[in-house]
Amino acid sequence: MPLTKKGILELLSSLFRGKDLSVSELQKLKGSELLFALSKLGGKELPPGLASNISHVADWTSSRAFKPEKDVYQYIQQAGKTGPIEIGGFRKVPMIDIDTPNMAHFKDEYVTASGPGEALEQIMQLLRDRKVSSQRLYLTPGGVRSFELGEQMSPQEWWAKHQVGDPGYRKLSAESRQVGGRLIPPGFTFRTSPKTIRENDFVAALLGTVSRPGAQKLPENERLVGKYHDRRIKQNIGNTQEEATKKQLAAIIKDIPKPLREQVLRRYLLAAAGAAGVGLIAGGMSNGNSTA
Repeated sequence: MPLTKKGILELLSSLFRGKDLSVSELQKLKGSELLFALSKLGGKELPPGLASNISHVADWTSSRAFKPEKDVYQYIQQAGKTGPIEIGGFRKVPMIDIDTPNMAHFKDEYVTASGPGEALEQIMQLLRDRKVSSQRLYLTPGGVRSFELGEQMSPQEWWAKHQVGDPGYRKLSAESRQVGGRLIPPGFTFRTSPKTIRENDFVAALLGTVSRPGAQKLPENERLVGKYHDRRIKQNIGNTQEEATKKQLAAIIKDIPKPLREQVLRRYLLAAAGAAGVGLIAGGMSNGNSTA
């Protein structure tokens, strides 16, 4: 039974007083949007009693599921030490996830590229081999992700075409799972909110789109990726990560394949600064309305 306004106020009052909640009271809060919002705040922003209670509730197992359109899913899940994170997914819009060495990816079998440059080159090679048709690529804090814009297919069909990317992700995408009492079918999942323990988590920064000659993009794929991936990330991080994102892109700009590099320079208002490296042009990020 959903919490009433009065019930929420009563539970909040108990939390502010530092009172331990009963099992049934905790169950009412588990997976709620209210708890998700509170748990994203740090201890300094919360009264000590409330912060203490929230830290004890962080092991909740149920998830709040959204209700998006057909063949799309969204939910919030507890992910170990990272806290609650928002997850999106598509049943038929394929995605590639390539991990690079970092603190989060500690298992060698998950890491399939030495850095962003090699990860992007792997996708470029797929284009040359005609394994994919049109790829929309993003830099993530842990590697690279890329959506296929030219075709729709199931995970089984997609991975039969190539084996590029994190093997754990390939396995996960082919499995169904229970979320908030709802069965989530096999599909291509992605994170759309920052991890609370990671500083300057920009989630996924759009690099651009590359296509093989003659490939056509599906307007539906572009619409879905824009609405359920790009827009959700923007809503979840706001403008707080702009400078950190631009600096990270500037640091790797020379490793980005040329067709993408030009799009990144234009999209994020980066400018080459000679052999010494890459500088930033004042003015903030572009609005993303380029032809890329």
